Amino acid sequence: MICDLPTKILTSIFFNLSLYFLTNLRREPGAFFIFYLFSFVTALVMSMVFRTIGAMSRTLAQAMAPAAVFILALIIYTGFTVPIRGNFLQVLRMQTTKSFQTCTRGLDG
Repeated sequence: MICDLPTKILTSIFFNLSLYFLTNLRREPGAFFIFYLFSFVTALVMSMVFRTIGAMSRTLAQAMAPAAVFILALIIYTGFTVPIRGNFLQVLRMQTTKSFQTCTRGLDG
């Protein structure tokens, strides 16, 4: 953990600095440092989660299964969501149309 810290700091500085200003977020010091703080802490926490999974397993194959399930659950939980409030019928119509198109695509030939 301590040995990886300088690398993580430098990587996060360059990545977050370019990401923050290329996406044209608010150009205020307070907003940037809050963004950087949350991003850096998230990187450290995720690193420790994967180190914990690796420490609990004996081989690489044993570590890959729980890590893959964890990443999949994280992607599903924090992925793109459509707000249901206000446009529930539109979302429902979009879902049924998409599933109907997917089901009938194989029947065309």
